[in-house]
Amino acid sequence: MDEDAEDRGHLHGFGDAAAKPTRLQQIVIQREKDVAEAKAQRSLGELEALAKAFSEEFGGPQPFGDCLEAAKASPWSLALAAEFKRASPSKGDINADLNAAEQALQYTKFGA
Repeated sequence: MDEDAEDRGHLHGFGDAAAKPTRLQQIVIQREKDVAEAKAQRSLGELEALAKAFSEEFGGPQPFGDCLEAAKASPWSLALAAEFKRASPSKGDINADLNAAEQALQYTKFGA
């Protein structure tokens, strides 16, 4: 921790049991819980087996350079970058019930 952290702690509610976390702090707390929960659910070996099965069914990651070359060679002039967001610091939950993996496959299916 840097020397001034104690002086700035009040800005983040550190040391104040009555302080309400900011929306960003709430997101960080939730993501830390989600990551811990996800790590507890599957072992590294299970994850590697799932990744291998996924690659066998859908193919591996697309090399970025190959994607750029394909885009240059394509007659299409439109490019699309897709992002799946579960939450926004300013707006809160966004489509919280959708499955990110299924949504990403849909994006890929249509060329993202």
